[in-house]
Amino acid sequence: MMESIVKRLGSSFSTPEQMILKQNDPSEEMFFISSGDCAVNITNNNREEVVGHRLLVEGDHFGEIGLIYECNRTASI
Repeated sequence: MMESIVKRLGSSFSTPEQMILKQNDPSEEMFFISSGDCAVNITNNNREEVVGHRLLVEGDHFGEIGLIYECNRTASI
C-alpha cells in the first residue's frame, strides 16, 4: 500500500498569494509543505470570510480531510 501511495506523489510549486485550494471545491489531492508557509482562510456559516484562520508551515500538510471523508474542501489555502 505504501508503495502505491509513493508512486502517486508529485511536485507542485506555488507563488506568493496564489490560491492552492478553494473552499467547497471537490477534493482530489492532498499537499505537504516542504518550504514556505500557507494561510488558511475559511468562510463561516454566517458567510463571513475569516482570513488567516491558521498558518501552515514547513512540514505541515493539508487536503487530507476531503480525501478521507470524500467531501468538498473545508477551507481555502
